[in-house]
Amino acid sequence: MSTEKEPAVVYNEPGIFKVGLIVANASGSDQIIRQGFIVVEEPSSIDNAINLDDIKVYPNPNDGLFNVKLETKNRGIFQFIIINHLGKIIYNKCYSGRSTELSWEIDLSPYPKGTYHLQIIDNDNIVHKKIVVN
Repeated sequence: MSTEKEPAVVYNEPGIFKVGLIVANASGSDQIIRQGFIVVEEPSSIDNAINLDDIKVYPNPNDGLFNVKLETKNRGIFQFIIINHLGKIIYNKCYSGRSTELSWEIDLSPYPKGTYHLQIIDNDNIVHKKIVVN
């Protein structure tokens, strides 16, 4: 437990960990615990790191339905997170890559028009892309 505003945690072993947040003031306190919120995997080689050139989002801008194409040397699990303009996670899925060229279709049409941020996470790597829904 930490009382720091932005605590740092070091995980020395791979695994799935929970995160807890406790907020307190003069009126009382509240807490939330998320099981399996942090996934720590074995580090990958820097040669296998994904970068912006490896990811294509099309069409962009779009009507809410778009494709993500990923070309990578790494075969493994990729986490896709999409964040709206308020910083709320509206999409969070893991995909297993069994080849070096992967493609997914994502549908944001139930959500309002606007700018969204896509994060693709692969082990120690996080790549950001902007998505515009018209």
